[in-house]
Amino acid sequence: MKRGLDWIGCVMMAFCLSACGGGSADVAEEHHAQHDHLVGQVAAFDPEPLDLDSFIGESVTLQGRYAAALKQIVADIKFPANHKLLPKARPHIALYHRDGRPIQGQIISSSHIQMNIAERLDVDQVYAKLGIYYCRQGEQGLCLMQNVLYKIFLSPSSNNDIVQLKYDLEGSDF
Repeated sequence: MKRGLDWIGCVMMAFCLSACGGGSADVAEEHHAQHDHLVGQVAAFDPEPLDLDSFIGESVTLQGRYAAALKQIVADIKFPANHKLLPKARPHIALYHRDGRPIQGQIISSSHIQMNIAERLDVDQVYAKLGIYYCRQGEQGLCLMQNVLYKIFLSPSSNNDIVQLKYDLEGSDF
């Protein structure tokens, strides 16, 4: 299991956010909005394929089996004191086949996430990935990134059609 913050990503994120300034960040956000589409009030996005062999982040295998007719993934993220989500960095949740091919994804806008599964998954295993970007309040130039990859086993005989994820983020001591 790999655990820890992706410090290279953090440094790059902090540089980008402080270097972009208000105008450039607005242009980037407008560009992303052109490619995102809304499903209800949820901003969806097309995740890139996932290279499972070189994944950097924490890997978690969920116990039990979930329904192949999975309906929803619900995730609750606990932020450390004085930290908050950084929406301009496009934090996300995504679902992948066992070979890393993307199934679907959406942008995270709060600590409570609900992703409805758009199609029946006639497979025995999938991965759910959280890509979380967050900052200490008042210090948005120094932000953190955490990737968490959940291995989820599916079975046609299971009735458990909602996956519940919980994750406690680490704070910054700098």
